Amino acid sequence: MYDRKIRIGILLDDYQSDKWVKVMLDNIDKSGVAEISLVVKNEQKTSVSGSVFNKIQRHRAKALKIILHLGLSKIFNFLFDRYLVKNNAFEKINLHNTLDGIPVVNVIPKQKKFTDEFSLNSINEVKEYKVDLFIRLGFRILKGEILTLAPLGIWSYHHGDHRINRGGPNGFWEYVEKWPETGSILQILTQSLDGGKVLYQSNSCTLLNGLQENKSNNFWKSQLFIPRKLKELHNLGEKAFLEKVGIDNSFPIFYSKPIYVKPTNWQLTKIISRGVIDKFKKRIINFFYFEQWVLLYKVNLEMSVNMGAFKRVLPPKDRFWADPFIIEEEGKYFMFIEECPHDTHKGHLSVMTFDDNKWSLPTTIIKANHHLSYPNVFKINGEYFIIPESGDNKTIDLYQCIEFPYKWEHKKTLMNNITAYDATLVEHNNKWWLFCSVIEEEGMSGNDELHIFFSDAFDSIDWQPHKQNPVVSDVSLARPAGSFIKKNGRIYRPAQNSSNRYGYGFSFTEILELSIENYKEEVVTKVTPDWKNDVLSTHTYNHVNKISVSDAIINRPRFWG
Repeated sequence: MYDRKIRIGILLDDYQSDKWVKVMLDNIDKSGVAEISLVVKNEQKTSVSGSVFNKIQRHRAKALKIILHLGLSKIFNFLFDRYLVKNNAFEKINLHNTLDGIPVVNVIPKQKKFTDEFSLNSINEVKEYKVDLFIRLGFRILKGEILTLAPLGIWSYHHGDHRINRGGPNGFWEYVEKWPETGSILQILTQSLDGGKVLYQSNSCTLLNGLQENKSNNFWKSQLFIPRKLKELHNLGEKAFLEKVGIDNSFPIFYSKPIYVKPTNWQLTKIISRGVIDKFKKRIINFFYFEQWVLLYKVNLEMSVNMGAFKRVLPPKDRFWADPFIIEEEGKYFMFIEECPHDTHKGHLSVMTFDDNKWSLPTTIIKANHHLSYPNVFKINGEYFIIPESGDNKTIDLYQCIEFPYKWEHKKTLMNNITAYDATLVEHNNKWWLFCSVIEEEGMSGNDELHIFFSDAFDSIDWQPHKQNPVVSDVSLARPAGSFIKKNGRIYRPAQNSSNRYGYGFSFTEILELSIENYKEEVVTKVTPDWKNDVLSTHTYNHVNKISVSDAIINRPRFWG
């Protein structure tokens, strides 16, 4: 463990930077474990690539291609990147105030076609500041002694999944090719371009509203990687930290895909043409069909595992029903659901009863001024409680049943000032564990990261965060998808898979270790919406005695059926 703050050097091109950079530097400062001790400023005013104007001047023969590329890029942005990003990670911010008073070493690197290398004089000047690690926020591909100058090396982001996407541009190919996920990693750079040591890795759903939104979401999440790893480094100490990095990177990651580069004019033309055709097809489909969450159920003595055998419960066409939880009381079954009218987009909680092998119409049980969903209902000491999803209100609330199943009252707020989704409880080893997906930074998705909190009582207002939070940083496994299942002495966690699209599918993970110090799980089975052509998504599963319930998005006809 460090008995001092970790000394950080920032490798920077310009003080005029992106908003995500400033937020990351602020988060480092707030962490209390590290400090920015040096700015290494790139003073190379003209790069090998140069400005567009200089390109045209130097390569007049290529001027037409350059102009055509600019025109195609404008068309692409007009057609596919007009979605307004609420908290744009790339809003320009001046870092002078953030970095005020920090020593600066100005460097003019030796430039080759793609790489930058520091001169011996620059190396000696930087060395005097004795930084523990550098964060690369500027320069190009670095070579030479600068890579090993700090004991913990240079930490650098790659905004892509390095197993399937090396190169760039950031988030572009994932978006235009509609890949299910957009990845990002934090790595320690090495002399080998492909040999960086991975410190942190995560995947988000590829957002298809616009390229900028997809990139912004990815950058907001990944800016948290460095503050998290700095805390781990401070707690472990340099030796133990590097040993762990070595173990985690003990076997190399092979790469068998092409190196992705900026699209050619021909590629851009094909992308634009394909995109226009896709938009036209989607408009035709949307004229005749609309997407609607519906409920699924199956009566069976065991957990029902054949999704194609589930029966549908269709809501009226003006709303959707989703997030079913099932309760048996005195031989009767009650299904608690989210009910959301399309005209308000504000969900409330309702309950349906099962009688004569069919479900009743839902009765509203809990409404609020904010959106409610995921009616996580459970019984403790003969009393029923619900923890609904109330992320819009930045609370995790507990409701108690006054008269089952229709009358409920707000008992207390378990947690405040937290944007959390789908809170789910499990009791284990004399403690209560609350699992939920959390948005730590505005602009992130609520589907990517699983956090755990623990307490001695299920209705506590003093929940402690797990040391490994987020215990899962992966859009295909993070968000809860229903009540925990205890079977044969083991605990299984339903987990949403929101790659491809929100609520695309779900998995079951077995919890191998759940303690204050550690959390481990592994996937045991996966469910995808492939059992019928009109099914697009499925994201919740619950089972009690002889009834299993789930939900699905279907393409439902507007004018018939």
